[in-house]
Amino acid sequence: MNFIKNFILYSRLHTIIGTTISASTLYIITIALSPEPVEYHLLGFILTLISCLGANIYIVGLNQITDIEIDKINKPYLPLASGAYTVKKAYIINTIALLISISIAFYFGKFFINYGVIQSNTRHHLFVASFPVKEILFLGSLLYHSSTRNTC
Repeated sequence: MNFIKNFILYSRLHTIIGTTISASTLYIITIALSPEPVEYHLLGFILTLISCLGANIYIVGLNQITDIEIDKINKPYLPLASGAYTVKKAYIINTIALLISISIAFYFGKFFINYGVIQSNTRHHLFVASFPVKEILFLGSLLYHSSTRNTC
């Protein structure tokens, strides 16, 4: 049971819910505008949702990996800050989530899905990882704003 609890905390449930609502809303709009039957789109929706959730877990996990000391003060209940997860375990989860996200996007996706997943993960990585864009206020705010408005 601790594994599930810690994974939910690590994946930040509110972002999982937001990603699911966003992808579902876009799916409903696609169905409404598409002449094809609903069954045709269901597999695409499921795969897109899994890809977006993988990207989401990668992004929030990367943020936790780079901000462990801050999270020990502000969010001590998170798995890395509390010691429930090691950094190695977090990197393993992040690697799997990123590979799932990119693999599904490239195997099943069209150009725009591939581009969306890659650019979203790249922008988040550049903003969060040990990259000095946070020090350059304009560039940091531009990257942050664009990374919070991702395509997934």
